[in-house]
Amino acid sequence: MTQAPSRSYYESNWLSKRWRSNLAKMIRALLPENWDTLELLDVGVGDGYTLRLVKPTGEVSGIDFDEGILKEARNRGIRATYGSAYEIPTADASFDAVMCVEVLEHLDRPEAGLKEVTRVLRPGGYLIATTPVPSFRWRLIWWFWTKMGPGKRWNAIPHVSELHLGNKSSEDGGLTAMLRESGFEVLATERCNFGMVAGVVARKHKVARLG
Repeated sequence: MTQAPSRSYYESNWLSKRWRSNLAKMIRALLPENWDTLELLDVGVGDGYTLRLVKPTGEVSGIDFDEGILKEARNRGIRATYGSAYEIPTADASFDAVMCVEVLEHLDRPEAGLKEVTRVLRPGGYLIATTPVPSFRWRLIWWFWTKMGPGKRWNAIPHVSELHLGNKSSEDGGLTAMLRESGFEVLATERCNFGMVAGVVARKHKVARLG
């Protein structure tokens, strides 16, 4: 019997709730028009709170490496299984769309994570990813959030890369360039939360490119 989910960390204060609400709104704007009919996977689903803001009802899947928090995602009706961005426990070409929300900047090998996402996406499938915009304002808020506020939990999972949309090459942290090199066509980008979070939607090429 499914239990009611516990109160999410993201519901602990008004600022976090607003941040998540804005994030979910941006993700829905990036998803294709028929997204609610697609097989959707959330990589780094956590307790499922954000995914259920994006899609409150219906079947969705998620993975995370925290087995304890996966129980909360399951209580939200999500098919949540143990896994990581480097090892997604599913067959090739299993999903029409994959979400990576506030995940890629925590990976020490983001290219390997994108390679695994490419593997599980069907040809023509969509990746929706977010990264922080490394402005002074964002860095200041993140410092206060993780050192003095409810975000202290993130000290155990720090940002390990400067991956973001703004740079022009994958070598200097440009996610759009890295996506193109990983076999994606970048379709659109958006920003939310006063410009401090960037989102991108990219489509996997239907035919593998040579060279």
